[in-house]
Amino acid sequence: MLEIAQPDDLLPLVSELREVIVAAVQAPPPQQVTELVYTARLYQRLVQLRQARELYCRATGRDRFFFDPETPEARSDAFAMLGQAVTSVRAGHPLAALRSAIAASAMDPEDQHSQILIDQMLPSINGPAFRPPAASDRSRFQPPAAPYVANGRSFIAVAEAGEIIQDHALLRGWSAAFSASDDVTLAIVAPQSELDAAIKGLQQALVASGLGVDTEFDLAIVPRPAEGLTELARDAHARLTDRGQDPDPRLSGLPQFGSSAADVEALRELATRRWSYTGLGRALQIAIKIPAPNWGEAPVWGDTFFALQFARELKRRGHHARLDVISEWDPGSNPDAADDVVIQLRGPYPYVPQPDSFNVLWNISRTSRISPREAGTFDLIGAPSARCAEELQALASTPVIILPQATDPANCWPEFDPAYAHDLTFVANTRGFHRRVIRQIMADLLPTTHDVAVWGAGWNGLIPDHYVRGESIANDQLRRAYSSASIVLNDHMPDQHRYGIVNNRIYDVLACGGCVLSDYLPELEDAFSDIVATYQTPDDLRVTVDRLLADPAERAERGQRGRELVLRTHTFSQRADLLLSAVATLL
Repeated sequence: MLEIAQPDDLLPLVSELREVIVAAVQAPPPQQVTELVYTARLYQRLVQLRQARELYCRATGRDRFFFDPETPEARSDAFAMLGQAVTSVRAGHPLAALRSAIAASAMDPEDQHSQILIDQMLPSINGPAFRPPAASDRSRFQPPAAPYVANGRSFIAVAEAGEIIQDHALLRGWSAAFSASDDVTLAIVAPQSELDAAIKGLQQALVASGLGVDTEFDLAIVPRPAEGLTELARDAHARLTDRGQDPDPRLSGLPQFGSSAADVEALRELATRRWSYTGLGRALQIAIKIPAPNWGEAPVWGDTFFALQFARELKRRGHHARLDVISEWDPGSNPDAADDVVIQLRGPYPYVPQPDSFNVLWNISRTSRISPREAGTFDLIGAPSARCAEELQALASTPVIILPQATDPANCWPEFDPAYAHDLTFVANTRGFHRRVIRQIMADLLPTTHDVAVWGAGWNGLIPDHYVRGESIANDQLRRAYSSASIVLNDHMPDQHRYGIVNNRIYDVLACGGCVLSDYLPELEDAFSDIVATYQTPDDLRVTVDRLLADPAERAERGQRGRELVLRTHTFSQRADLLLSAVATLL
């Protein structure tokens, strides 16, 4: 372990060790030293470098990101070194891969991709064998292979048995839109306790609508489970109804079609688009690379659930989608077949694209960490805001589309739970590493006499303990927390402020019908008009909190308008259509 008297003495040592490592990797091993020994010495240098950085951060209270590459050129150099490591892995040269990964880690110490490559290659110098974490969570975070409706065809519409029985025009509209030989299924939902009566009523409706009880149309009776229709909502493509909202809010994200001639034509057009695989002509194998290091840590990464919800939309369109954690990003670490399309959810760590795939970088955070060299290796870039798109387009000639974050209506809907009923709810971790930093919205709010509930890591000791309800909250409980709070607080990371990125919490809270109060971001008004309440000063925050808490009608009105807006324009279904259309144009 390094022992340095003064923290300032560590900075020259950090620079020296980094330069020595990078120079050594770029030069061939000396003739009198074997490649194995040379690589082992480089690894020891990296250990010393990490120790020096750690000591400096602890002694000075600096954040761990203090040693990040400072310029686009430095980030490009680090990405190039990471690319050399991945290329060596593909070529079957583990020692060369290890040396390049060591240099990449020295240049960009927060890059988990290079660190995992180091762990995987260490056995080549007789280090401890790499043991990937158990994959027990892997299947949990993959779209289900089997459809919810057994033997359902490629396009599925959902209807309520009660409405079909009463409104025979819906069945006539269905038969006008499709022929019995078309690849479509009408899933008719009925309460479990009323199945016999529903079947009898449907037989009468089939006769009255002219189809007959022996119709060759594929009709499936689906019992409504007590837990709701979440999986059917994720598999289906449309709702057949002449009414308003479905009794199950999970289905509210599906496009609705009635019996009018215009709806019949639009329903047929939607099915035709599904049959064309959203214009791609065939089912694609699509990998989504997520920034969780391994499956053991995946459940605590919000990006994991984001990716899973998007993967379900790809599956709904007939494609084969899977999620890969960092330890599965590179050749030899993943048993799956070659991918037609690879989508990287670009968070903190870079991915080196596969040369034989169409590669998409979907930037959802940490835009400042993307280098020109990295941007130039992709075939398409999705930017979460117009400001971000302008920045990314300036980095490289790669086509850029605006692809904001989104929500999943089958995961986020209004569900009040008195256990989560609080005046103010905030779900977020603290910031910082060696020195924890309170998030600005809490610094601006506290102290307060209102009932505040905070879920997230690192809050103990920063705010009064009675505000902290837990270090995390399960993803399937978030809707209850968001739906039940009088106000859900939100703030944005510095990178999000810089590039105008609306974070995912906004979309999810609004999908739950919640009232959001956020720090100010111009893009909030652009996307949501006046639906999201914002503040700019601590006094402004406190006044707005008091006003909203005193006016439940205003909170409900904001929540209702917000839910209607996100269901109409900000779901993963709309993002999947946009991305696949762009891929179809370029592939």
